[in-house]
Amino acid sequence: MVWVVSDTGGAEEILNKLKIKSAGVPLLRLHERWKPTTVGLQVFGGLAVKNVVSLDDETLDLFLKGGTVRKNFSADYGYVIVKWKNGVLGCGLHGKEGLKTQIPVKGWQQVKVGNPEP
Repeated sequence: MVWVVSDTGGAEEILNKLKIKSAGVPLLRLHERWKPTTVGLQVFGGLAVKNVVSLDDETLDLFLKGGTVRKNFSADYGYVIVKWKNGVLGCGLHGKEGLKTQIPVKGWQQVKVGNPEP
């Protein structure tokens, strides 16, 4: 894994008192190949300019339920950043057959479809 940690004053002293093995935000995990994490993409994915795909309301539900979104996206095959409206949802796998979610179930269950309430 690759981690990013901010060294703020006193952080090391606090962490040394805890029984932990690591601290920070995981950015990548090694499966068969390196895969960006959902939290990593949600933090930094908004800065990306390549391999970003946007979903509309109609394709969002299919994507989050594990279906394949069959649409022509202007992105390379492989892992892509998936956006909906103005936010980054996380990671998708784009291939010949379409786009499939790589977002953990607990991550997509928190997404509310539709217009936010006032």
